[in-house]
Amino acid sequence: MADSSIAVTPGSGANVDTRTVTGGDHRQVVCVGAENTTGVASVLAASTAAVAADLPLAVALHPTSPTPLPTLTKATQGTTGVSVQPLRDAGRVSLAYNNSGQNALATGAEYLLMLSRSADGGTVTNANTFVVTAGKRFRITNWMVMATGHATATTAQVTFRMRYNAAGAVTTTSNVLWEIRLIIPNTSLWTEQVNMPLPDGWEIAGGATVNWGLSYSATYVTNAPMLQTMIMGFEY
Repeated sequence: MADSSIAVTPGSGANVDTRTVTGGDHRQVVCVGAENTTGVASVLAASTAAVAADLPLAVALHPTSPTPLPTLTKATQGTTGVSVQPLRDAGRVSLAYNNSGQNALATGAEYLLMLSRSADGGTVTNANTFVVTAGKRFRITNWMVMATGHATATTAQVTFRMRYNAAGAVTTTSNVLWEIRLIIPNTSLWTEQVNMPLPDGWEIAGGATVNWGLSYSATYVTNAPMLQTMIMGFEY
């Protein structure tokens, strides 16, 4: 209705609907909705569930609302609640890449390193360049490299490089992301190893043409060292 002034004279005039509350005080009743009884929004007791016929302003959980909360999908101290999952765990695929041992090729030259890849413990595939799935990120959590000298004592130096190419297969001239160098003394079967855990991970964003791979170069005289490597991580 339009704005208007209401003259109030105690003990006379029109009645105003009120509700008596604890202590004898009165509170004015406010109607939410149409002025007829069929259009008034329902205000329900806490123990009363709303039904489909109740108007939208009904103060209660609607019948389509889950009551109680849904059962959790992962182990928790309680039996019901709202599940929270870090985004890095959504659609996670565990990945392992390794080369269990190969002799270095010609001294001084750069070569791509062949790796065996397994996703979630599945079928192993061999390659020297790998695509990071579009729409995902590859998080590396550990990189280990090892070089073992020849049985005939020979000084050697081996450099491992992680390479990246956003536009296709990795080559021996692709951008270098990481580099680890091992030096083997003039001692028979001497082994040098670097194990680099990355607790928070180190990531490569995926894409249809985004590739990464490993390369190496070894410098030695006559007797080539043996190389090994393993990379652990996951895509999410």
